[in-house]
Amino acid sequence: MEALRNIEGLLNLLDPTVNVLYRRTAAKALAAIAPATAVPEMASRLAAEPDRGVRQSMVRGLGRLGDDQALPVLIRALQDRDLQVCQEAALALSRFNSPAAFEALLAALTRKENREDWQIRRFAAHALGKLGDRRAVPALIASLRDGNDLVPPAAAEALGELGDQQAVTALKTVRHTMPHRRGAECATCQAIDAALKRLT
Repeated sequence: MEALRNIEGLLNLLDPTVNVLYRRTAAKALAAIAPATAVPEMASRLAAEPDRGVRQSMVRGLGRLGDDQALPVLIRALQDRDLQVCQEAALALSRFNSPAAFEALLAALTRKENREDWQIRRFAAHALGKLGDRRAVPALIASLRDGNDLVPPAAAEALGELGDQQAVTALKTVRHTMPHRRGAECATCQAIDAALKRLT
């Protein structure tokens, strides 16, 4: 079906009564080849999809297509119960030149509702760097002081990608000032050094 670009056949395989392995394979194929005309159907199916693997592939496909019709369902996917789907949703939103995508990622960067939300903040930082909107710089600078050790490196990397000189002072100020082990194992300082190299 993928070779024949049989989109309708692949969509039919997403029926919940079909074996989950076939459904996941069909979703991967759709993620790779579906045209923009399939966005409404894919978005509709994603909203009701029970399987994590299928949701992940559908989010990837909708992100690849970059059609604004998919934005509402991708923003909802940023709050999916599965972290891999959330990561895929953040990456997908980074491909949209849209105020809604930017605002959703900015909100995710400060989310602290659950203990595992640090991962969402990390995904959002990476995505904001890829999105390329320099309005995210102040929020990313604030994230350099995030309480979780893995969020500041992501924020530093994003600041390096955005290339805004106002981040230089903040990066230098934060380097080795947060409680952490110093030396080669310091992921935050490695990311800060890489960002400073790009910025200067």
